[in-house]
Amino acid sequence: MAEAGKGSKEPSPDTSEERGERAFHLFSELHEDIANHILLFIADAPLEQSTEHGNKNALSSLTHIVPLISKTLRDTASTDFFWKESLLRQLNRDDSRRYHWQAGLQRLLPKETELSIEPDKLDAVLQETKEKCYKDLYRKIMTTHIQGQYPIFIMPCQLRLGEPYGLHLFEPRYRIMVRDLLESSGNYNAATEQAGADLTSEENGRKPPLLIHACLGGRLGPGEYACLVQLVHCTLYDYGTADVMLLPVSWVRMDKLWVRPSSGDLFYAKSTRV
Repeated sequence: MAEAGKGSKEPSPDTSEERGERAFHLFSELHEDIANHILLFIADAPLEQSTEHGNKNALSSLTHIVPLISKTLRDTASTDFFWKESLLRQLNRDDSRRYHWQAGLQRLLPKETELSIEPDKLDAVLQETKEKCYKDLYRKIMTTHIQGQYPIFIMPCQLRLGEPYGLHLFEPRYRIMVRDLLESSGNYNAATEQAGADLTSEENGRKPPLLIHACLGGRLGPGEYACLVQLVHCTLYDYGTADVMLLPVSWVRMDKLWVRPSSGDLFYAKSTRV
């Protein structure tokens, strides 16, 4: 008597391609333009997909995958249709990051201009920012507000957003840090001419100096969190020491760290607001 099942073949496991064909088996029959738009509509822009570690979410399918498929997709991936939708998704996120994107967009608008994030009013907002297209606007917000490179002050303590606190900076590396912050933000003359100078003005090319306060007491490395603080008042003394008033403005994730040469271990970090 023959054994049951003898001679029968085991079904081979489905390949991912076969599963995809079953899930949407008509995709290959769509017009090329429609297929391209479907691919691009589900593509994500930089920082849309949140991750907990490193800066991998700076890469995206809209910038690093889809454009490599074909020249047509590369050209289409730069159009306003997709970047406007990506920006709207960031402005209307269901987590606290939406406030960072809204604040970053507001900073690009003329003073007293009310921010509107309604889809039908966003074109007028784009014109107010003087950016040529939504891709440029998205990049501007990301590189000037959401992400940035800042020096790091290291001292464990408890900080709360919006609650200012004062420090006396005397270590050589932090003397370098203060001077660099004042010079790069256009505030050095104001700080040297007046004790306790107000550094919050953005007039005449000045901008608020920002630094990272590594206050949590953990390991200083990629993926760790710290507080982004604004230098709001500064009094400089002989030999570069300083009394400063700092304002915590956002929590950040440090993505990449390095030490400035000849600075006595002054750390810098590329960070992303969270």
